[in-house]
This record gives sequence, structure tokens and C-alpha cells, in this order.
Amino acid sequence: MRKRKFPLYAKILLGMAGGVLAGLLAVAGNFGGAVQDWIGPFGVIFIRLLKLVAVPLVLLSLIKGVSHLQDIRRLSRLGLKTLAIYIGTTFAAILIGIGMVSVIRPGMVFPPERAEEFRAAYGEAVDVRASDVDQLEKSGPLDFLVEMVPENMIAAGSDNGRMLQIIFMAVLFGIAIVALPRRVT
Repeated sequence: MRKRKFPLYAKILLGMAGGVLAGLLAVAGNFGGAVQDWIGPFGVIFIRLLKLVAVPLVLLSLIKGVSHLQDIRRLSRLGLKTLAIYIGTTFAAILIGIGMVSVIRPGMVFPPERAEEFRAAYGEAVDVRASDVDQLEKSGPLDFLVEMVPENMIAAGSDNGRMLQIIFMAVLFGIAIVALPRRVT
């Protein structure tokens, strides 16, 4: 008898459903602390491993992709398409976010006493973010270009929040590889 194989998406959905069911059972059975102590660390390790792989995967994939173009003119056409898609999806995400906030109004249902409690607990963090916003308002229109170029490759590679800098480095490395003279053997 032939063994039946499940497709990967079915295994993922089955695992997600099992995780939700296990979580509900843990909450219903008051096992939340045990789950957090004994299963939670494996989830944290999994997320850290995903973050660990993200930077090298993006960097090497882009270097390989750009270096196989063989012609830098094709890169500019591809870059313009990518930039247009990036701007379009960013614009769509902003519109969806603003629309959802306008319709749902999430802050309106939050109790005022809890809001004061959170202000007391997180007021300092909010002040730091407010100063970041002030800095952003003072920045020039082309500061995003400056932020795209990393000061240090190692520092950019060690921070997943600097993915645009990693992409910039990868494109430069790919262009350098394309520009190298080809040896005929």
C-alpha cells in the first residue's frame, strides 16, 4: 500500500490548528505558566533562528540575482519596476491602515483609567518616540537616501531593522560582480 503524502501547506495549517487548540486547552486548564516556562522558549528560539537566517538569505539572494543579470542596463529597468512596486504597496498599506483606523477607531473603546495607567508605565518610552518624531520632522526630503547607505556593513548586517541598507549593499556587490571582466577558459 502506497503511503499518502500531505502537501506542505496542509501540514502548516494542521500545525497551526494544533497550536491554537493546544493554547486554548492550556488556558482552559490553567496551564499557562507551564506552557510559558516549558514550551515558550522553543518558540523564542524558532523566531531567533528565523531572524538569524533573514539577513544572509536576503543578502546572498540579491547578490546572486543581480550578478546573473549580465547587463547593468537590465538592472535599472528592474530597479525602476521594484521601486514602483515598493512605493505602490507602501501607499496601499498606508491607505488601508488609515482607513481601518478611521472605521474601527481602536482608541475610543479603551477605558480612560487604563489609558492613564499605561501613560504612567510607558510615559518615558512615549517621550523617546516623540523626540524621534521631532527629529524626523526636522530631516530633509532626501535623508532617506542617506539612511539607505550604511556606515558599517557589519553593523547593518547585525540589525534586522536595517534591511534597506543590506539590500543596498547587495545590489552594489551584484553590480560589482557584473562589472568584473569575464575570463574565457
